[in-house]
Amino acid sequence: MVGQINMDSLFLKREIAKNNINKIVKFCRINLLTSFIIFVLDFSSNKLLDDKPLLHSIFPLLIIVIFNIVCILLVKSYKFNYSYRTIKIIEGVVFIYISFSLIGVAIITIIDQNYVHTSLFYTLIIFVAATYFIIKPYIFIIPVVISGVMIVLSMIGNNESQAVITIQIFYMVALSVISSTLANAYNTFFIKNVRIKFELIAEIEDRKKILKDLREANRKLMIQNYIDPLTGLQNRMS
Repeated sequence: MVGQINMDSLFLKREIAKNNINKIVKFCRINLLTSFIIFVLDFSSNKLLDDKPLLHSIFPLLIIVIFNIVCILLVKSYKFNYSYRTIKIIEGVVFIYISFSLIGVAIITIIDQNYVHTSLFYTLIIFVAATYFIIKPYIFIIPVVISGVMIVLSMIGNNESQAVITIQIFYMVALSVISSTLANAYNTFFIKNVRIKFELIAEIEDRKKILKDLREANRKLMIQNYIDPLTGLQNRMS
């Protein structure tokens, strides 16, 4: 019974690790597409208004693009064996990835001073991360809090009105609560499906063992029918 519990736990951790690795690639592609859209918006606004250098707002975005491309190449090229050590490494990679994505967008917001499309990008990352990755609460909460505080502090430093700052804080808190609720619901749903999958696999293995035992029993019966148990010679009645 203890061995079965341990195997169940390892099976669950492996499935979570596989899910997170696969979702990192998809998440990277979403970030690349969103970064391209922001680039187009920034380019259009700079071209029309010509009020600040384009590189000033594009450089942080370019870093995020390069980071996501490198992540895709590394994940695609690396062969994961999903051992205990690899599972721990994957947890750390997911934490770093989510942190870099959220803090990176927060930095873009601070530099660009445009709280429209970058805020949408930030919101998109939070909701996608909440419904894509199976992660421990602190892995998700820490980067959300750090990036949220960075954005609020930047607004205070830019002398935004108290009303705007209050709305931003309320928005960040509401966003964190909603995304955490979604993450918890998705985690519960995912773990339930993994356990069902594990039970099905265990049932299939049990049936294979039963079938093997039946075949072995039939083989012994056939031997008994053909061989006389006393003389060891072929049975005349066969």
